[in-house]
Amino acid sequence: MNLNRSQQRDLVGLTYWLGGPDPRWIFAWQMLLGMASNLLVYLVTRRCFGDLAATLAGFMAALCGVALYFEAVLDGVMSPVSPPDVRRPAPS
Repeated sequence: MNLNRSQQRDLVGLTYWLGGPDPRWIFAWQMLLGMASNLLVYLVTRRCFGDLAATLAGFMAALCGVALYFEAVLDGVMSPVSPPDVRRPAPS
């Protein structure tokens, strides 16, 4: 699913409106879409190449390291592990 910036902004806004200002809801959307992409790989491969190839393709898609990493990153700017909240002192 390839959304442009305004669609991404609208989806994030709707998610925050429904679930509150918790970024875990955005991660939940992203994880659900990632699972849907694995299912899509399986279904397309099964239609074109059969059950065995579809099973192998589904497992390979589910275990792809790059996809697993980017499931935990929002738009390439958030790290999978949130850093501590460090605030700089006000300039004097």
